[in-house]
Amino acid sequence: MIRHPAGGRRLAIEGLAFEAIFLLAGVVLPLALVHSWGRIVPRWVPLLAGRRVPHWLLLGPASVIGVLMTGYFGFTMVKVATDTFTGAWHRSFGFLPLGFFWVAVPGYLLWGLGLDVAAFAYYQLTRPPCRVCGRR
Repeated sequence: MIRHPAGGRRLAIEGLAFEAIFLLAGVVLPLALVHSWGRIVPRWVPLLAGRRVPHWLLLGPASVIGVLMTGYFGFTMVKVATDTFTGAWHRSFGFLPLGFFWVAVPGYLLWGLGLDVAAFAYYQLTRPPCRVCGRR
């Protein structure tokens, strides 16, 4: 059993925070970008029902998380590929086997790219009209 230097309670809180952020970034945020409740607050929400969701509220986090995930896992994929093809893989990523990274990293890279595409589509849907021609 691996013990965290600060104790088990801190590790549990960090783990729950990490999982909560992943749940929000992986489920709630992408769904809000593509469903109507990401543009108009649902009627069951007290005091806010029927109001428009602020443009930046979803677009900001989606853009930042998407770009960061794409960058991080893109560079990680390059490292995994380079280490594999040059024979330099010596458990440089810890105790997990190389095959794990060939399955997991492309999945996370696609997740980041998908979030980028959804954020761009949300921007296209919610951007203000052109001042000259009135088109979106």
